[in-house]
Amino acid sequence: MISKMFSKLILYFIHKPGLALAVTFAGIIFIGTGLLLLPQATVSGDISFMDALFTAVSAVCVTGLTVLDTGTDFTFFGQIVILGLIQVGALGIMTAAAFFVLILHRKMRIGYQAALRRILDMDFMTESVRIIKFIVISTFIIEIIGAFILFFFWDLSQFSWQDKAFYSIFHAVSAFGNAGFSLFSDNLTSFNGDVVLNIVIMSLIVLGGLGFMVLVDFKKCFWGIVRHNYGFRYFHIHTKIMIVATAILIIIGAVGFFIFEKNNPDFSAHPIISSFFQSITARTAGFNTVNIGALSSPSYLLLMALMFIGGGAGSTAGGVKVTTVAILFILVISFIRRRKEVSIFGRTLTLGNIFSAVAVFFFAISVLFPFLILLLYTENGSFREILFEAISAFGTVGLSMGITPHLTFFGKMFIIILMFIGRIGPLAIILITVRETENAIIKYPHERVVVG
Repeated sequence: MISKMFSKLILYFIHKPGLALAVTFAGIIFIGTGLLLLPQATVSGDISFMDALFTAVSAVCVTGLTVLDTGTDFTFFGQIVILGLIQVGALGIMTAAAFFVLILHRKMRIGYQAALRRILDMDFMTESVRIIKFIVISTFIIEIIGAFILFFFWDLSQFSWQDKAFYSIFHAVSAFGNAGFSLFSDNLTSFNGDVVLNIVIMSLIVLGGLGFMVLVDFKKCFWGIVRHNYGFRYFHIHTKIMIVATAILIIIGAVGFFIFEKNNPDFSAHPIISSFFQSITARTAGFNTVNIGALSSPSYLLLMALMFIGGGAGSTAGGVKVTTVAILFILVISFIRRRKEVSIFGRTLTLGNIFSAVAVFFFAISVLFPFLILLLYTENGSFREILFEAISAFGTVGLSMGITPHLTFFGKMFIIILMFIGRIGPLAIILITVRETENAIIKYPHERVVVG
């Protein structure tokens, strides 16, 4: 009886994706807040509601901003709670909910499957059930492989094998989930020279930031190559844009950091590795192997740009998404060339794609600006520090110039709202704009407006 009611409730929300995203995320956040408020969750046995809420929101929204030290202020129980919240946030609430329906052996009708594809932004896919299974299974496989490599190659000789295993699992999940939570007080700066750790963490971040749709294409391509039927033909336009745009952003970021931080002692040991790490982690991961507060001004601007862009649609990353910026860039190029259609890789982009990209981009700007003003009014930090914090929160990145623990009550509230909107808002906008266009009853005449 209970399972039947649970299934109906989930299926009801599937038909209301915008409401479902907000309600389910909020529900998980408050459950996590309640667990973190328990005396056994913190070393001191006492944590304020605001700090517990801030930590829960940061974990579920896979941001990584912290007002308390995850490794020293929280007990093993509290760290497990944070890890669970990261995992749920990384998978996506709706994906997890749909997976629970599968566990309950409730078959999803075609209408439900279509709605689910819309939620996951998988319009080109069929067999949603199989896709959901792949998302969940691939997530755990990637995280297990990452944790396994970290366990055997990460220099943690000061820990027991049980602690080493937990640290490996925690950071693997946090990296793939693009969360940026670390059990070390200095994040990963102490391991700046650990090449294996850097490569593993970077790989997990990239895989998590590409998006599950891209991973599905990778799977199809792999099996296509194995079966000798030209697997690359399985790549959809979304995957092609993501691969090319991600590579360009990573290279531009790495080259920028390499040039701007050539005199920074934190980059001296492994300048190429450190440059690539900061470029990749800025794509909403939030880990750092260098002192963020000691970077040059051009590096801060570069970091903020990368944080604002974020990762891929349908991924564990935040931001306005790589495809959003890519579509806008392609749109501008098409306009300059006086083309009537926006096309890339031999395909024409739909008006729905273009409208969604424009809507998401300007939604982000319209949200960031007023909250930036409010934070400048309530906080004592410099303009650069507060702007960096606001973009980091909205992009669900987690990098900070060190002002997070010193935020006022209202500052914490504003950052919490930014993290929540940054995780929910763009998705909600997409869900609204990708609906099938209804034929208007009344059509108005066209008229030109002077632009520029």
